[in-house]
Amino acid sequence: MVHTAIRYVIRLAILFTGIAAASLVIPGIEVLNPWSAIKAAILLSVLNVLIKPVIILLTLPITLISLGFFLVVINGFMLWLVGYAIDGFDVTGIPASILGSIVISIINMLLYRFL
Repeated sequence: MVHTAIRYVIRLAILFTGIAAASLVIPGIEVLNPWSAIKAAILLSVLNVLIKPVIILLTLPITLISLGFFLVVINGFMLWLVGYAIDGFDVTGIPASILGSIVISIINMLLYRFL
């Protein structure tokens, strides 16, 4: 059980790193302070576990037709939702949310290799 909690904290730290990197690289994503990024990482992880599977299931035909590209749009939508819900974490516009989700995904992929 402790091992699971530590892995979850490490995953949150990786997600926090991805959010911080996206805020530095993408002009439409702003993080006012580290606490906002931590709250954003927590909420994004919860949304990815609870809501994202339902949205993927509901949009499965579009995802299949687009050969999976629509998953990038879903990830961008999740990031936009987090920006809407968390004070101090702002995501302005669809292009910023999609590009931010790509940056976060790349950072996550690179850092998860070390787990």
